[in-house]
Amino acid sequence: MTYQCNLLTSMLEEDGTTLLSALANSKDGQLDIFQSDVVKDIIQYKWNCYAARSHWFSGLVYLGYTVVLALYINDIYLREEEFDPTTGIRLNPPPNKPLLLALGILLVRAVQIDMTQCWAAGLHYFDDPWNLNDLLNIGLGYWNIYNQLYSGTLELVTKLVLIGVLFSCLIKVFFFMRIVEKFSYIVTMILSVFVDLKTFIVFYFILILMFSLIFDIISRNPSDEYSKIGPFMGNLMATLRLSLGDFDFGVLEEADPAHGALSRD
Repeated sequence: MTYQCNLLTSMLEEDGTTLLSALANSKDGQLDIFQSDVVKDIIQYKWNCYAARSHWFSGLVYLGYTVVLALYINDIYLREEEFDPTTGIRLNPPPNKPLLLALGILLVRAVQIDMTQCWAAGLHYFDDPWNLNDLLNIGLGYWNIYNQLYSGTLELVTKLVLIGVLFSCLIKVFFFMRIVEKFSYIVTMILSVFVDLKTFIVFYFILILMFSLIFDIISRNPSDEYSKIGPFMGNLMATLRLSLGDFDFGVLEEADPAHGALSRD
């Protein structure tokens, strides 16, 4: 289908419908309308007048947040380790409070944007998966600051929250990369690939699980690196590593050399 569109008449908002919402709700067979010059011009006009400045400012602020977060990780988790002289337990490095303060201030912009969107859209705010990541990013960001100050920088919960912050930060950086046209194509492609990989990932997980059960029948994995996660997860992780090319046949070994892996104890 080819559209020849030279003029768009005004659309009344008596039924709550606007031109951009009508374009946004286009079906698959109607997407060719976005190739017309007049639609491209109006979208570009709306972007330049109302959205570009705000998105660029938010993107630069979040870039600053990412840089400060990287500096904090480098300062706390890559410094020389210190141990208690009596117990030998590793000590928590004191948090870098100026950097934590900077992280908290830089997150205020994200809070402002998302609270404004939530107020305007109501419950429909939660329909967009990007908004859910924004809430996760804000929540984990401030939780990370609290843990760094009061729970200990090397505690397990603190590390897990910080890892979650980094994952949500990665998705957020992808979001802002779409502002630049040259990045927009590759970001859209990568996100589409992840969506299409869902079926393969389910199939791959079932395959790994079934082969790990076969190794469970043969023997538990005697490797010390799996001693803390149990024999089931140990064989599951060993199978995953085998599938990725990290060949480890420790599951076929026995702690007692007099018995084979398939022999009866």
